[in-house]
Amino acid sequence: MKVKLKTYGLLRKYIPKEVNPYEIELEEGITVKDLLNILKIPSEYVPIVTVGEKKVDLSYTIKDGDELTLLPIMGGG
Repeated sequence: MKVKLKTYGLLRKYIPKEVNPYEIELEEGITVKDLLNILKIPSEYVPIVTVGEKKVDLSYTIKDGDELTLLPIMGGG
């Protein structure tokens, strides 16, 4: 199945060729946590994941055609 993945901030370095959104081919049954492991992104770097405009957790099973956004930890001052 194919999904699109958008990343921001420090998470962009985990996406091949700095393409944003990045289209990736995945097997059926993959969760967000599985995807983070595949991309070698530490889950603690990703406090917010959305599919479309809906917030999901790491146990969400990704579906064909999903558009995921990974939002990194933000600092401020």
